[in-house]
Amino acid sequence: MKARIASLITASLVAASMNSAIACLPPPPPTLSRLEGESEGAYARRLELFDTERVRKQEEQIRQFQLERDAKNWASADRVLLAEAVAFDDSLLKPKVWLRPVRWLKGTGKLQSFQLKPIAQDSCEWPGNGDALQGEVGEKFLIFLKPGTPSSKTVLDSISVNRIVGERSKAALGQP
Repeated sequence: MKARIASLITASLVAASMNSAIACLPPPPPTLSRLEGESEGAYARRLELFDTERVRKQEEQIRQFQLERDAKNWASADRVLLAEAVAFDDSLLKPKVWLRPVRWLKGTGKLQSFQLKPIAQDSCEWPGNGDALQGEVGEKFLIFLKPGTPSSKTVLDSISVNRIVGERSKAALGQP
């Protein structure tokens, strides 16, 4: 009896975690059905136009998200730091990155290296703390901080310099 209860609890936990993960996945892309009497060529052209427009809208949504993210980060961060990734521990469950500060872009503080690790381990937020945990050695990041010594607990977000689109971030980096 105890084994059966344990099995049911395990199955429930697995199902709940799968539902959580599924809830965080983006919806599948929309599709078009072939119209009655539509030729293969006409359907292919209509499908190509539909996909082109879907991709354009998706890219615009991503750009809008990036612009809003940039504005929110600058408004909510106490300090902003340009930092370079110097080492990674890419273990699946406990990834880490070591960052070397380059210069302060907003506020001031000591320019001492620090380690960044995930702040969340759920299916929607993993790994947390922005782009830096998925970067490469030598890559530079804008690090948005709350008050306190730079650490996983004080980093609000990190954005790869390669993905900067916001005007304020570009201006802080001296980019056109």
